[in-house]
Amino acid sequence: GPARFWSYGCAGLFLRGRAFHVTYGEAIKQAGEAAGYEVLVSGPDAETDVDKQISLIETYIEQGVSAIVTSACSSTAIVDVIEQADAKGIPVFLVDSGADGGPYVTFIGTDNYAGGQLAGEWVGENVDSGKCVILDGNSGNDATTKRVKGFSEVITDKYPKIEIVASDYANCEISKAMEVTENFLA
Repeated sequence: GPARFWSYGCAGLFLRGRAFHVTYGEAIKQAGEAAGYEVLVSGPDAETDVDKQISLIETYIEQGVSAIVTSACSSTAIVDVIEQADAKGIPVFLVDSGADGGPYVTFIGTDNYAGGQLAGEWVGENVDSGKCVILDGNSGNDATTKRVKGFSEVITDKYPKIEIVASDYANCEISKAMEVTENFLA
């Protein structure tokens, strides 16, 4: 039969309809199938469900898939399963959110630190002064950590009239973001 290839979009992105992850998951599936691969796509129900992501990856390693494409929920927690996949000869490709180590083949994504810097520049150029709060994605997510770092450094270093007064995780959930924002404003 055809080789088995696994595509993974972390965070229940397919269930929640997050366009970015749905789009790249569908693109990987279409390209893989066009090349004669069977492509399996799955993910946990929440971007913070690191244990579920690890469990899914371990299941696909046990099944002996030909490759794994994943967006890491946690850049540290995923290292062990990358090493497990490598030990079984299964290449791992990272998309959008990287890992702190492990023998993955490549990272495919944007420069999230530079993206954060660009956002900081935009805010600095468009807001004269004031207080700023940061809603971060989730703890341990490489992409959002780098964006926040880039943003914060630009604001702190170049725009002294803008003060970052608070930062908290909203776990990439609208309801949590509303709760955190309400707490900031209280």
